Amino acid sequence: MRQQACGGGVADGRMPYVGMVYNAVPELPEGSPHAPPAKARMQARYLAGFYALPDLGEQMRRQGGQVGMDKAERWSGLTDGGNGLEHFMEVHFPRVEAVILDFCHAADHLGDLARALHPGDEEQSKALKGEWCHIMKHEGGNAIVAALENLALPPRRPAVRAKHAEVLGYLKNNVHRMDYPTYQAKGWLIGSGAVESACKTVVGQRLNWRVSAGVNTARIRSATFALSTKANQNSGAHSGNEALIDSICSVNEKEAHTNLQNTSRMGPPNGSRRLR
Repeated sequence: MRQQACGGGVADGRMPYVGMVYNAVPELPEGSPHAPPAKARMQARYLAGFYALPDLGEQMRRQGGQVGMDKAERWSGLTDGGNGLEHFMEVHFPRVEAVILDFCHAADHLGDLARALHPGDEEQSKALKGEWCHIMKHEGGNAIVAALENLALPPRRPAVRAKHAEVLGYLKNNVHRMDYPTYQAKGWLIGSGAVESACKTVVGQRLNWRVSAGVNTARIRSATFALSTKANQNSGAHSGNEALIDSICSVNEKEAHTNLQNTSRMGPPNGSRRLR
């Protein structure tokens, strides 16, 4: 998140976290022993704000407990490769059987390397990325690491070699979280599409918002998104969501909600922070 200081100067940025506790409903082959009931629907709780990771963990555990998480037979975690996230999951969700590296994030890194190898040739870079993703999905992390280690690199392109080293280092650091064939055989999700959707809805829109209401704005979006998800599952209707916000968010929500409605008409005030 970009942040602007008084007078238009540059200020240190801050990182809004988005967390999600949900019961996954994966699409599995017919006859799979892990297939959910036919009428199963995904249920989710979202959190967003400028939390420190320990505070976010406490809030997520509380949300999970309210929807019966402790009664679940199995927990699994799904994160990107951000520093501290694996430890965060192990501390606050100690029953997780695996902290899976989000497949989509790993695939993005492979795509970056493919484009570095084939600049200006989108078709060829896509084909190479697809080949690597197939290996990673069906053979796992060790297989894709081996494939990149054996990759012939052009001798006079230092930028390509640097990108190769960066991507290979990323994969090696996370290879213990990339046993995708086993995860899929157990019926576990390997991609965080639901979380990415939450990020785009909760904090991804371009907004100008005042510091005093910033955290509450994110919380309101989070609450509204959770309610909209439930409404879509039940009837597709969104009516009543706004009326329920007051019972979910904090005491300053009305101020933040008013600010949220007005942000599209506001210029960035002094001390405001632009969220992207």
